[in-house]
Amino acid sequence: MALVSSISIENFRSVKSLDMKFHRLNALIGPNNAGKSNVMRALEIVLGESWPSNRIINDNDYLDRDRANRIKIQVRFVTPFSGPRNSGQIFGFRFECQDDDSSFVALDSAGNPLKYPGSSTIVKVSQEMRDEVPLIFVDIDRQSSQQVRATQWTLYGKILKFLGSRIPEDKKEQFLKTVINAFNSEIFNTSPGSDLKYLEEQLENSIKDYTGFDLTLELSTLDPVEAIKNVRPYFREGINPSRYDPEEMGAGTQSALSVSIAKAYSEIVRKSVILAIEEPELHFHPQACKNFYNNLMQLSENGLQIIYTTHSPYFVDISKFESLHLIRKRNSSTTIESALTLLNSGIQQNRIVAKFNEGVNQSLFADRVVLVEGPDDEIACRAMLERVSFDIYKNNVSVVSCGGLQNIPSIARILQVLKIDTYAFVDEDPGNSKTATIVAGIKSILGSDSVFIQAPDLEGLFQKQGKFNQASALAFFNSFQGNPPKIYSDLKSKLTT
Repeated sequence: MALVSSISIENFRSVKSLDMKFHRLNALIGPNNAGKSNVMRALEIVLGESWPSNRIINDNDYLDRDRANRIKIQVRFVTPFSGPRNSGQIFGFRFECQDDDSSFVALDSAGNPLKYPGSSTIVKVSQEMRDEVPLIFVDIDRQSSQQVRATQWTLYGKILKFLGSRIPEDKKEQFLKTVINAFNSEIFNTSPGSDLKYLEEQLENSIKDYTGFDLTLELSTLDPVEAIKNVRPYFREGINPSRYDPEEMGAGTQSALSVSIAKAYSEIVRKSVILAIEEPELHFHPQACKNFYNNLMQLSENGLQIIYTTHSPYFVDISKFESLHLIRKRNSSTTIESALTLLNSGIQQNRIVAKFNEGVNQSLFADRVVLVEGPDDEIACRAMLERVSFDIYKNNVSVVSCGGLQNIPSIARILQVLKIDTYAFVDEDPGNSKTATIVAGIKSILGSDSVFIQAPDLEGLFQKQGKFNQASALAFFNSFQGNPPKIYSDLKSKLTT
């Protein structure tokens, strides 16, 4: 059972140099054209259906379209596996390509090309080795016809081959007899002069004249595995007798079929599967997106490794920060920031709160984020930024209610690790030592100049008697006609620099 622990990419498309570590569940987020698909394509080259060689690499795959740049894609595994023919323990694969020269080799524990014991000969990757790390890749085109082909390269074909290999020999013999008898009685000998019978007679007469041998036409299905290859999934809806080929179904349904094939392979063949999907949210409505995400999350907890790109807040969960990888393009080259580094940092306490705050999840797609304590603070901040002529949508700024001051530090740490510019709006709450301690912690994470203090609190800032709730805040700030407090102009200055 081999899952991917990391990938290193050099000189491939928009990637000059990139190292990425994987968890069981991995969400690749970031702007369009940042390079998310390039990371997925690199993974597919090493582990996908096509054999890695210079034949599948074109000019567009080289950094700056320069074939002098040597492409290098290296995949390391969580646990090694034994290679065939005493080749030793295999810790990863490496593919390199430069112009017409390419190599595909196994790696040792140090990440160097593996050599046969007692020899200087490097171990090349074989199909048998690749079968230990099965990948199903669902690209943006959602071509399920590719996934249900019964070939040695697809997971579906491997499932059928595995099932065929487990058919008892006596059942295979009985199957062959039954098929041949049915063929002879129902097709071959249906009537005198049938096409097949006539063909046999003509061939037999000629062969007899030329060679003296007799000739017969026989069905060549010698193994039920050959028949199993024609087993194909079809869809039916309710009691409607009509059936539908996967190619006739929508892209969302085709995505679900690919996921189901991966799950079936893992359960039947008892090998872990790496499932890579580009934008799983395509063609799903919001509720279906959330359900699909929950299914992917469950699969990742039951042996599969899930890697996907997304632009949807329904497919991320900041409480599962270890799954988040933010991909950007800096100086025309793809870079990555992963929250996986926080996994052993003790940042666990606010998982439940963050899990049910979809506004926090949306912040992962923003260029800048303003964290506030509650919904009334969010309403005020949005309204006042509008009053100072700052468009949060045009500037890709997210204002997020964190469900309380105590949740801000953990969320701020995650956003900081992902290098998303983050600011906080908090109440001064004078005389409260607990508040002072939390605010000091927020300042240590974001920096003092990124924390804005509402003195003494939101209500005091606007000289409001009594506490706001969500309804009263909406009513108050929608009708507010005064000048916004200076703190919002200061925030605008920060957001525009």
